[in-house]
Amino acid sequence: MDIRKLLLDIEIGRYRSGLRKLGESFYAASTAFLQEIEVIEKARTALEEAVSRGERTWEIIDEDGLDCGNEGEHLQWLISDAEENLMLLRKAFLVLIYHHWERSAQVWLEDLPKKPNHEKIVTALRKRGFFIPPQLEKLRMIANTIKHNSKCAEELYHSNPEYFNSDANFTKRTTLEGKMVSKDPDDIDWEGNMHLTNENLDYFIKVALECALPAPSSAS
Repeated sequence: MDIRKLLLDIEIGRYRSGLRKLGESFYAASTAFLQEIEVIEKARTALEEAVSRGERTWEIIDEDGLDCGNEGEHLQWLISDAEENLMLLRKAFLVLIYHHWERSAQVWLEDLPKKPNHEKIVTALRKRGFFIPPQLEKLRMIANTIKHNSKCAEELYHSNPEYFNSDANFTKRTTLEGKMVSKDPDDIDWEGNMHLTNENLDYFIKVALECALPAPSSAS
């Protein structure tokens, strides 16, 4: 019995199962945000209908008769806040998908390269017969942009503008007090302008699954 092959089969099985569970976990976690958005949208629709019938107004008037703002705008703000939180969740899971591959890939290698990085790990795996799709590099760039707001973000933006807001405003990153996060004049808020969808997440799970191909027996 080839113990090395048996252990590799087990590890790759765990890897593929882990990816599927990450996908399932994302959709389970996103349910609360989607339900919140649905409830608020129904409330906004009901308000619009009441206003059109003359039963309500858009203005929020408190018990002292003071104008406290526009209720429609407030409801839209709540929707935007929930959508932003959902985007943060999506970004976090994309980082987890990449890290799951990175950690697993190092387990598959008998002799790790010194100071292993993405390029060294990919080269070593390909030498062992693993298929590493070129799209994995895009996932790495997305993960690094989310985590580090790294300089590869500009390259990603030019090659795949669909991963960013169409009306992106690439301003410098600032704190709540308006202070610069970094003294680097080129420190642009790339991460804050990313727009990633559920379809993007599903796609990169498939890309990561392909990294366990071909059959483990070829990596001997």
